[in-house]
Amino acid sequence: MPHDNELNEDATDFGRFGPLVSYPFNPESYEFDTSNELTEDDDTLAPELRRFYPELLNWSSRSLATAWRTYSQRVGLVTEEYVCVREPNFLAFLYVNQQGWRVDEHRWIEALERAVTELWK
Repeated sequence: MPHDNELNEDATDFGRFGPLVSYPFNPESYEFDTSNELTEDDDTLAPELRRFYPELLNWSSRSLATAWRTYSQRVGLVTEEYVCVREPNFLAFLYVNQQGWRVDEHRWIEALERAVTELWK
């Protein structure tokens, strides 16, 4: 039986987006508002995010949930509480933010496409 932190590759889309990203995603480098208390929804959402994004195993549940919600609100590509497959845009979003790119709200797709090509060289 797999350990809780092990990735279930059958449930992801690795074949399409290549191997894990080696970029050092650092939760302390983001300016997301993580001052809210951890909610039951965060406790449910965070394990799903860890399942599909093992690069973020070291992130707290609050940081993960907040980053996902910020991504869904700014980019508008996903439903806030819905994580069903590994796709590149979430990690690209984190990369864009950590790198400090200034992105106009109407240019997120272009920025994410560029970040994907940098992360999955």
